[in-house]
Amino acid sequence: MNKISRTIAFLLAGVLLAGAAIFLVVRGSGPSLPAPGSAPYEEMTRAFYWGLSALEVGLLDDARQQFTKATTIVPQEPAAWANLGLTQLRLGELDAAAAPVDRALALAPDNGDLVLLAARMEAARGRLDEAVMQLRHAVELDREGLRARFALADELQRLNMPEADAEALSLLDEIVRRAPNNL
Repeated sequence: MNKISRTIAFLLAGVLLAGAAIFLVVRGSGPSLPAPGSAPYEEMTRAFYWGLSALEVGLLDDARQQFTKATTIVPQEPAAWANLGLTQLRLGELDAAAAPVDRALALAPDNGDLVLLAARMEAARGRLDEAVMQLRHAVELDREGLRARFALADELQRLNMPEADAEALSLLDEIVRRAPNNL
């Protein structure tokens, strides 16, 4: 089996997601993924990056259309599903975002970035307990990362409970120790 990995960057930016970040989903080629250079691969890549461009400049309807096309061409690619969900989040379609985000997670359940996206979706839907649970999982998956820790601290503070506040403070202290020059 030819081991070719594909790195697809997708942007998380906007009010719902409190800032911008680049997520990477790396997938090895397999029998269900098109080979690089093949017509389906080229068509999916074109739709995916057109969707990213549209998402970046705020053409959300175009982004949704392109990511939907990408998921139709290669339904096994989690990044396309994640970006479709992200687009729906940015459109304010919180409940509609759940299905594509869940699909992305089903395809790459151990991807901390996707778990973080799912947690942000739950927080946007007002489901703080589910968001905190997902964020704890994202921290477990990305032991060295700071983004999930910061997001967890932020959501814990929103719970407005003394034990949650203490845990949030502990997480923030840990972040400062790990990256003292990171503003």
